[in-house]
Amino acid sequence: KGDQSKAFSDVPRPGFDKGLRSASDVSQFAHARPTYVDTRPNHLRGYSIKKPWDQPKLLANAVRRSRTSWKLAATVDRRGLVASQQLFGIWAKESNVSLEVMCAILNGPVASAFSRGHSVGARLLVSAIKNIPIPHELPNTVADKVRKYVSAINDHGTVLSASNDLVSGLLNEVDAEILQAYDLPPRLERALLEQFRK
Repeated sequence: KGDQSKAFSDVPRPGFDKGLRSASDVSQFAHARPTYVDTRPNHLRGYSIKKPWDQPKLLANAVRRSRTSWKLAATVDRRGLVASQQLFGIWAKESNVSLEVMCAILNGPVASAFSRGHSVGARLLVSAIKNIPIPHELPNTVADKVRKYVSAINDHGTVLSASNDLVSGLLNEVDAEILQAYDLPPRLERALLEQFRK
């Protein structure tokens, strides 16, 4: 309740930590420039601030970003950013799991379709994110491809400007490797991909 603009600042202030404020601040494998988020205990609801925000994690939108089929976007954060309630913080349970691989799974078509189908309204449900199917064997080779893609979009300034063949090709390679790891029957894979051509 109250003036939500007071919960964020573009300059450092006591009780404010660097973070992201909006679901639209996260896109696939990237995020907007951080701002400062009010983390003073008496201004917070719930206990999310007690999560290990300073640890490496994924940040993903908790509110649907668009009317298109791609509802879910995630990025790796190793800078210790905090996030508003419009975003999820997601930590690996096992230290040997690559955040880049986790990020590729969340940005893939299976995760996007599943989260869309298991949420209602504009908000993505925590249960939907927790229950996203994971391939039996994680394709750890995809981590290098994710790093190359992130490097390429950084070189081009923004994700939106990264529409050239090199960048598009790298993203397609990541998606293809993740989809292959699910080993879906051809008919089901075609039906899934058809949802993203609409």
